[in-house]
Amino acid sequence: MNVFNTALAYLKYYLKAQTVYKIHSPFLYDMIAQCFRDKREYYCFKQIEEVRTKAKKNTQQITLQDFGAGSRVNSGNTTTIAQIAKSATSGKDKAQLFFKLAKHFGAKTIVELGTNLGISTAYLASVNSENTVYTFEGDPSLVGISKENFKSLGLNNIEVVEGNFDKTLPMFLGQFDRTINLVYLDGNHRKAPTLQYYEWLLPYFSDEVLIIVDDIRWSDEMYDCWLTLLANGKHSYSLDYGTFGLIVHKPATPMLKAPADIIYIDSKLKPWQIGLFS
Repeated sequence: MNVFNTALAYLKYYLKAQTVYKIHSPFLYDMIAQCFRDKREYYCFKQIEEVRTKAKKNTQQITLQDFGAGSRVNSGNTTTIAQIAKSATSGKDKAQLFFKLAKHFGAKTIVELGTNLGISTAYLASVNSENTVYTFEGDPSLVGISKENFKSLGLNNIEVVEGNFDKTLPMFLGQFDRTINLVYLDGNHRKAPTLQYYEWLLPYFSDEVLIIVDDIRWSDEMYDCWLTLLANGKHSYSLDYGTFGLIVHKPATPMLKAPADIIYIDSKLKPWQIGLFS
């Protein structure tokens, strides 16, 4: 997606998006209040951000093997750890929001597709020392770096699966005997593979599961992927936050005859939507 199309996509999002004061679903309102509007700094945040800061200063060059849709920032396969930390990892606010979401949903078993440097992984693993994060990464260099980061943070509840998702994910699931509470899809910015991973994971979902689909406006293809996931109607709730989307599967909910889908924006970006005229 070129710059013009990206700007147009976000303009359309902005025009359609509603603030919390326009949200009528009690479930979604509570999730927004407990996670998106929670400004607390939790115990692990400082330590993980120190790892990020250190990575941003690391000029070591590495050669990447890209199994996904590539990157707008690094056109070649050779880059530095600093460039990755600055452009290819989830930002501080997003990663900390994912921590709060995992905490809110009480996620015990988490599957992440796309480890990268392990920053988001570390946030998810820090929610509870008794949870387990299974994180998948195709690039050997990033696997090594992420493992060092996990070691420096003292995180022992992370299992890294290395290799192409197309091969490693079905092999992993074939031996998996647990249910999944949270899925983070961030490793392949193409529609067909992302939909395939979703279908492979679906039988392992717990009764209540949160799926985070990152970079839904990264390209026209990824936005179409997001719309396709919503169109299948298998979910109970969804929330479009512009850069990423959330899908929630829950047991049958009274009075919910169809999925509740919302496009959400922070009220500071639409200050006139403060509920006075709702």
